[in-house]
Amino acid sequence: MANVKFKFNRAGLEQAANQAVLNWAAEHQPVLDRVFASHAGKPVDEVKAAVVSAWRAKTGKTLPDADATSWATPISEGQRLVLQPKR
Repeated sequence: MANVKFKFNRAGLEQAANQAVLNWAAEHQPVLDRVFASHAGKPVDEVKAAVVSAWRAKTGKTLPDADATSWATPISEGQRLVLQPKR
């Protein structure tokens, strides 16, 4: 049996992970931008319902309530929410 050696490239893995998150954010940002355009400044509950609906239409998945609320709040306050990796 042959010996196989692997060299782990942590920096490369982190770069690939960051790029994947950036790609995901770029793909999903238009969902929040549409909600912002149509619901900025409206009550949080109304914005939240729009976020949940738009997210389900895009992904086919339910957005967790905590995320829906944290995304709807700045939109309700008239702030554009930008998806980006945590630093």
